Amino acid sequence: MDIESPPEDNSDAPQDPMRSLDAELREHFKLLYMLEPGDHLNSKLGLQDLYRTSLLTAVFCREPLTALYTHSAFQMISVIAGSYLVIRAYLRSSQYRDDQHRMVKVDTVLIQTPYQRNPTWIDFSLASCAWEENLHLVLELVQGFAIILSSLFAHFCITRAPRKIFALAGLIVGLGNLVLFIGSDGSSAYVVAYECLTTFFVVSETLFELQMTSNPMMQSIFVFPCPILFMETFVLELIAASLSIRMIADGVNKSIKVEVLVAFVLFSLALLLKVAQKAKASQAMKEDAVKFDSAWRAMMETSASQSFLEDTDRILKDFFALYPTKSLPNCKHTFMMPESLVKEPSAGKVSQATSRSSRVLPMDSMISLPISTFTDSTPSFPVLNLDQLYARSVVVLPMFLRKVVAVGRDWRGHCCYQLPGTSEKQYMLYKDLESSPEVLRSVYLSSIKNVQRSVKKTLTFLHGDVSQLTDIVRQSILFDNLQDLNGALQQLIDDGEIEVVFIRNRLSGGGGQRDITINICFTHDLAVRTNLLGHVCELRLGLKEIHSNISPADHELFLERKLVLQTRRIERGRGNSSLVMMRQGRKLLLAFSSFLRMKMRNESSGADAVAPGQLLMTVKGMMPGGLLDFMIHSAEAGVEEAETASVMFSSRPVTNVIRKRLFQMILVVLGVAMIASWMLNDSIPIRMLWRDRQYDVFHARITVLQVRSPDAETASLGRVSFFKDCQRFTPTLVASNGTRFFFTFSSQVVVNGWEFYTDSAESSFDHDPMSLEMHVSDQIVKLDPTDLTESQWRLITKFDCALSAKTELCRSSVANVTATRGQRYYFDLRDSWQTVGEIINMGLRLLATFGTAALASMGFIFLGKTTLASSFHGAGVIDIVIAAFTPLDALGFLQSILWGLLELVYGLIVQFREEHTISFMPVYCLCGSAMNLLMTNLRQARFSLTPNTLRLDLTFPFYAWALFYLWRQYLLFKSFSKIRADLAQYQQLWQQLERDAAALAELGDSLAKIDLQPPAAQCLSRASAAATLPSTPIGLESSNKSREERTSLMRRISGRAGMMSRAQAIPRQLRVGSLEQLYAQALVILPAFFDKIKELGSRCDCLFLLEEEAEGGPRYVSWAETEEDPLLKSLIRRPALKAATRSIAKVLRSYKGDASRLTDIVRYALVFEDLGKLRRAVEVAREDPEILIARMKNRFDPSYNSMKTGGYRDICLNIRISNDYTRRNLVDSHICELQLVLKSFMELRTDKGHKNYRVFRDQRCE
Repeated sequence: MDIESPPEDNSDAPQDPMRSLDAELREHFKLLYMLEPGDHLNSKLGLQDLYRTSLLTAVFCREPLTALYTHSAFQMISVIAGSYLVIRAYLRSSQYRDDQHRMVKVDTVLIQTPYQRNPTWIDFSLASCAWEENLHLVLELVQGFAIILSSLFAHFCITRAPRKIFALAGLIVGLGNLVLFIGSDGSSAYVVAYECLTTFFVVSETLFELQMTSNPMMQSIFVFPCPILFMETFVLELIAASLSIRMIADGVNKSIKVEVLVAFVLFSLALLLKVAQKAKASQAMKEDAVKFDSAWRAMMETSASQSFLEDTDRILKDFFALYPTKSLPNCKHTFMMPESLVKEPSAGKVSQATSRSSRVLPMDSMISLPISTFTDSTPSFPVLNLDQLYARSVVVLPMFLRKVVAVGRDWRGHCCYQLPGTSEKQYMLYKDLESSPEVLRSVYLSSIKNVQRSVKKTLTFLHGDVSQLTDIVRQSILFDNLQDLNGALQQLIDDGEIEVVFIRNRLSGGGGQRDITINICFTHDLAVRTNLLGHVCELRLGLKEIHSNISPADHELFLERKLVLQTRRIERGRGNSSLVMMRQGRKLLLAFSSFLRMKMRNESSGADAVAPGQLLMTVKGMMPGGLLDFMIHSAEAGVEEAETASVMFSSRPVTNVIRKRLFQMILVVLGVAMIASWMLNDSIPIRMLWRDRQYDVFHARITVLQVRSPDAETASLGRVSFFKDCQRFTPTLVASNGTRFFFTFSSQVVVNGWEFYTDSAESSFDHDPMSLEMHVSDQIVKLDPTDLTESQWRLITKFDCALSAKTELCRSSVANVTATRGQRYYFDLRDSWQTVGEIINMGLRLLATFGTAALASMGFIFLGKTTLASSFHGAGVIDIVIAAFTPLDALGFLQSILWGLLELVYGLIVQFREEHTISFMPVYCLCGSAMNLLMTNLRQARFSLTPNTLRLDLTFPFYAWALFYLWRQYLLFKSFSKIRADLAQYQQLWQQLERDAAALAELGDSLAKIDLQPPAAQCLSRASAAATLPSTPIGLESSNKSREERTSLMRRISGRAGMMSRAQAIPRQLRVGSLEQLYAQALVILPAFFDKIKELGSRCDCLFLLEEEAEGGPRYVSWAETEEDPLLKSLIRRPALKAATRSIAKVLRSYKGDASRLTDIVRYALVFEDLGKLRRAVEVAREDPEILIARMKNRFDPSYNSMKTGGYRDICLNIRISNDYTRRNLVDSHICELQLVLKSFMELRTDKGHKNYRVFRDQRCE
C-alpha cells in the first residue's frame, strides 16, 4: 500500500514532483523520533518556551503566573520578595522570645507514657504563650518560602511547579487564616485574619483548576465571593483584589503595612498597563480593518461583483439548510474515527448510494462528545496529543495538497509563497506550480503549520485543547474574482471524497480580512485504510486583492494584538490526553499491536514493502504520543495478569503491588482496623488531644507530697495563677495547712495552664516542693472548697522530681539555691510537641493505608509508594527527634533511638532500594519485636510475653509476609505443574546433548572468544546523540535534552536514585528510557535487521521458519532452497516486534521501570540441526564487522538453570547493526535479539506449550 500516492491515479506516481517532498518530510519526522521520546512535540505544551519571548505580554497569556516565572528577571524579584518575607517573619517572632513571654515549663506526668511531657532543658513551645502567634509565624514563613521555592523550581525549567506550590501554600495559608479567624473571638488583634476570605479563594484557586478538566463539578463548589476564581488567567486581578481586602483589614486594625501598600501600587500599575496595552491593540486593529474595508468596497463597486456575492450567499445558505450545525465553531474538532465507524450504504439511496462519503459516519455525530463519557467501549475520541496530530498530518498532507492543487487548477486559483531570504509575498497560479520546484517546495512546507506556532496557538487561544487545532494542515486558494471563488466553493461542497466539517463566511457582513474558511476531512478508501477519518484540515478561499493588503510582518503584529485582545474565559475544556490514555489505553494498545501484526503479515520482502518512515508515521497517528510510556506508570499496567503474591517478589515489589486491587483493599482494611484500635485504646495520644486541652475551674487544690528537706514540715508556694493561653486568672487562697492549698475564683474560668513562684528568700530552699498534685473542680454549689469530697476533685497535674530529675527545681546542689529563688514554674496543660509528633506518626500511617490505595488507584504510583514509605522513614525521623530531646532513662532512650533508626532504615529501603523490601520485611519485624520485648522486660525487671511487648503493629506484618510467602510458593508449585510435561521433554533432549561434551565445550569456547561491546542497554550512540535535525520552516528540532528535564521533581529524584543503582554507567542523555522511542527505532531498524539475518543464513547452514499460513503449519527451509525456489523466499517468516503489553509487563516486573534494559523488541530465531552448525553461526556473527554483540546468554551451558525458561535452551545474542543505513537513520545503537535454536528444541515449541509457559511466567511475575 502506498499511502503517499493520490487515490485517483497511481500510474503517474513516480513522476509526481511532490513525492520527493513527501519523502523528505517523513524522513525529518522519522529522525526526530529516533532522537526524541514519543511525546516530544506534546512536551512543548509543558515547557512553555514561548512564554519567554516577552515579559510584558506574559500577563496576557492563558497562564500568566507560569509565563512570568519563565523569565529570569521575575525569578530574581521573587527570590528577593520571598527572602524579605522570611526575614521579616523571623524578626517579628523575636518579641515572642523575650523574658516577658518566656514560660519555663516543668514535666507533667498525668499519664504514664514512655515520653515525658514538656522538659525544661529544651522546649519547642517557648515561642509564645498563645498558639495563634506561633501559627501566625508559620503562615508568614510558608508564604516566603513558597515564593522562593517557586523561583528555584522555575529556574530549573520545572515550569508547572510555581503554580502548584502557590496552590498548596495558598491552601495552607488560607486554612490557617481561617483557623485564626474562628479562634479570634472578635478580638481586634486578629482582624488581619479577615484576609483569609480572599487568600483561601484567590491563591488556592489554581489547585482547583488542576482538577477541573477531570471533574467539572469542582467548578460549581465556590460561588461566593468570587464566582470566576477558577482560572490562572485572572491571577493579576485576583491578587489586586486580595491586596485591597488586606489594606481594608489593616485599616480597621490601624496598622497599615508598607509592603502591602507597595505591592498594591505595583499590581495596580500592572493592571493599568494591561488596560493601556489593550486599548492600543484595539486601536491598531481598527486601523487595519479600515484598510481592508476600503479595498473591499472598491471591489464591490460593480454590479457583477454584487451578483457574484449574492451567489456566494446562496451557495452557503443551501449548504447550511442541509447541515445547520456546520456553521458552529465547536463542530471542528479532530477525532479518531476508526474503520469500524464506516457505514454501509442504506438501501434505497440513489444519489449518494455509490459515493464513498455515504459510507462514513458524519462528523456531526461526533462533535461535543464529553471526555467524561468515554468508556472502554467508546470507539473514537478527540486527538488531544500534538505528536499524534502531527503524525496524522504528515500522512494526510499529500492527499490534501493534491486536492488543493486540483481545485486551484480548475478555477484559476493562485497560491501565495515567500522564497527564502525575501520578505515580500508573491503569487503563482496553481496550474504553473509543478513547473517551479522552488515555489512548490515553499508552498508544500507552508501547508503544514510551524510547531512553535501550533504550541502558541494551543496555549494562548485554544485553552490547551489540541483537538481544536484544525489548521496544522492548511492552505489558501486566492482568486481574481468572486466568480471563480464560487466555482471552487461549490466543487468542494459537492466533492464525494471529502466531508465539509465547518464553513466560516467572512465575505458578507464582516469587517477587516475577508475570506471563506472551510474545514474538511477525507472520507475516501485511502483515508479509511490509513485511519485518517476525522482528521480536519483547513482551506481558505480568498481574493488576491484583499490578501495582498497584509504583509508577513503585519501578520505577526496581528497575532500579538490578538493575544492581547483575546477573550478570557473560565476553563471548561474537553479533558486532557492523560485522561483519554487512562481510559482508552488498553484498547489503544490492542489496536496498536493488531495493526503491527497485520502490517508484518502483509508485507513481502520485495519492492512492495512499506517504507519505514511511512509505516512509522501511520503507526504514530494511531495513538497519542507517549502512550506506551504512560502505560508503564499507569495503574495495574503490566501486572494485572500476575498474582499479588508473585508481584510482591518482583524487581519493584512496592511499585508493582500497590497497583493490584487486592492489595489496595487490604490497605483500606488495615486503615479501618487501625482507626478502631486507636479509638479503643486509652493511652493513644489522639484521645489525649481531646481530653487534655482545657478545664473548667471554680476551685483548685495543690497538694505538696514531698519537699526538699525531710525535716521541713511546710511547703513554700507563692503567686499561684492560671492561664488560658496568654490570659491570666489569679485565684484567691482560701485555706492552707502547710502542704495543702485551696483556691477559688469569683466565677468559673476555663484554663489550659497554671504557674507558681518559689519564695525569693534563700531560707525557703529546703521548703521547695519536690512532688505535688493539682486538682480542680467545677462545682459552684459549694463555695467552700474544703467541703468538697475527693470524688468532686479532678487531677490535672502530677509532678514528681523522681521522674524529672533534670528539672532545675529538682537539683539539690548548693549552687542551685540562687538560681531557683523567685523563679516562675509553668505547667502547660496543652498538648506537648511529643504528643503532636505521635499524632503526626499516626497520620502518616493513615496516609500509608488510605492515601496509598487512593493514589495508586488514580495512577499516581510514585506518590503512592512515597506515601507508603513515609510511614516508615518519616515516622523514624520523628521518633529519633522525640527520643533525642526527651529526658528518658538509658534503656528508654536506647529503645526509642534504636526503634527510630530501624524504621528510618527500612523506610529508605522501601523508597530507594525497593527490590529488597520483601527480603528485609521479616528482619524488620523480628528485630523490632525482639528489641521491644528485651527493652521492656529490662525496664520492668521481669519477663513478660504479651501482645504489647511483641508489638502487634510488627507481628501482623510478619504474619502477612509469611502468608504471602506461602501463597507464592503455592503459586510456583502450581505454575510448575503447568510446564512439567514440557520440562520433562526438554530435559530428555538436554540429556542427549550432554553426551556430546566436546561439542558443548567447543560452543563454549566460541562464545568465550566474543568481544562484547557494552553497554547492554538501549542508548543513543555518541555520534547520533550529537546529531541535530536541520532547521525547517515547520520548526522541527531535536532538543537533545535529557528526558529528566521534562518530568516532575519527584520523578527526577526517583530517576537519580535509580541511576545510582545501575551497574553500568551510561550518560543520562544517551540512555533511551522511552518505550515509545524504542518502538519507533524498532520499526526503522527492522528492514536492516532482517537483511542481516538473511545474510547470515546465506553464510551458514541454518533453517528459516516459514509462515504458518503458508503450508498449514510451521515448516523449515534452508537458504539454498530459497535460492532454487524464489517463492519460498517470500514465505520466510519475517521478524516480529514484541507485543507492547508484554514489553510493559517486562519493564515493570523485571527491569524496575527502566525501558532501556528492554533489548528484545526486535528479535528473530535461526534454527540449526546440530551444535556444530550452531557454533559456525556464532563464529560468522562474531566475525561480521557490521555486527556488534553487546551481550550473550548461553543456555547450553551445563551450569545454566533451565527452570527459569521452562527447560527451553538456546543461544541469545543481543546485537547492534552498524552500517550506512542504521547510521543514517540514527539506529546504529539499537539492540536487537538473535536467537540461535536447535531444531529438536524448536519442534517441541507448541502453541499449547507456550500458553502454559506464559501462565508459568505470569504467576512468577517475570
